[in-house]
Amino acid sequence: MSNLGPLFMTGVYRSGTTLPMKILNTHSKINLTHDTVNFYRYYLDRGYDFAKDYPEIVKDIAFRLGTRFEINVPEEKIIDILKNTDKVDLAEVYRRTMIETFSNGDENVIWGEKTLLQWENIPLFLTMFPNSKAILILRDPRNTLASYRDFTIEKGMRYLDSVFACQHAFKWAASVGKSLDPNRFRVYYHEKLVADPEKWSKEVSEFLGVDHEVDMTNSEKFLDHTGKPWKSNSSFSDVKKGFSKETTQRWKNKLEPEEILFVESIMGGLMEEHGYELSGQTIGAADLEKLWYYLSETPLLQKRLHNWLDTGWGVSEYPSDPVKPQNWSKTMLPKDRTE
Repeated sequence: MSNLGPLFMTGVYRSGTTLPMKILNTHSKINLTHDTVNFYRYYLDRGYDFAKDYPEIVKDIAFRLGTRFEINVPEEKIIDILKNTDKVDLAEVYRRTMIETFSNGDENVIWGEKTLLQWENIPLFLTMFPNSKAILILRDPRNTLASYRDFTIEKGMRYLDSVFACQHAFKWAASVGKSLDPNRFRVYYHEKLVADPEKWSKEVSEFLGVDHEVDMTNSEKFLDHTGKPWKSNSSFSDVKKGFSKETTQRWKNKLEPEEILFVESIMGGLMEEHGYELSGQTIGAADLEKLWYYLSETPLLQKRLHNWLDTGWGVSEYPSDPVKPQNWSKTMLPKDRTE
């Protein structure tokens, strides 16, 4: 068996996690999934007895990935292997499903998944797999908001909920994240990646214990989950693929004054702690009135705000439950935020 352990990558939605995943996937020894399996989201703390229920879990994964992403999961092969395994538990079901589905049974690679809003499960992943490593991608929350606003299927002002997800990720990284072994867990920033992708690819290769490969930052080599050439999923039409430093400052032209105020009021201290400079934005009565309207007309934001005031934490979840098929989007086209 290889000494290369699995990799877990996570971050907030619209925070630039796809690009580093594509860079890593060009490596001959790395094979990460692209927001498809989401193992913890669907199967952790759902009442499963993994020693008995693994056939049900594997069949569910096969059905979901087949119908939604056209990914072939060799369910009978996986079930048969698990049936003949001495100890079947959460880790073994997860590992065997990933290796057989995405690496054709090859254990001499770094397998893993890129899955969103799962930083709280990083310690569990590191415990489940002794040789494993984990990465949390952070991005300027103002850019995350600008991207999510123009890309989400959420209606009305619910897109502002991304601020609370960013707050949770930033605070977790500054507290729990700092307590983890730096040889096994790293925080990387989107802005530093796009500023010097070659440097980033070398640093992360060293962290993962693999030799750097020259094609890692060649965007022509990037593939989507079907094996076809990848097109950037940026919500802004001027970014076609690859790397763009312009994205790090886009919020300045995209966000309204009241939106900037909302982000920096919730996250100002944490942003500075992570190296982000505040805008110094000043706003007038009309902008405050807009902000008050957003809150008064959006129960979700009221709930998040009360939780933040009570606990000091945002949330590690989506505005709507992503497990429910009615909340899936096949095209993810921009929606009118005033619907």
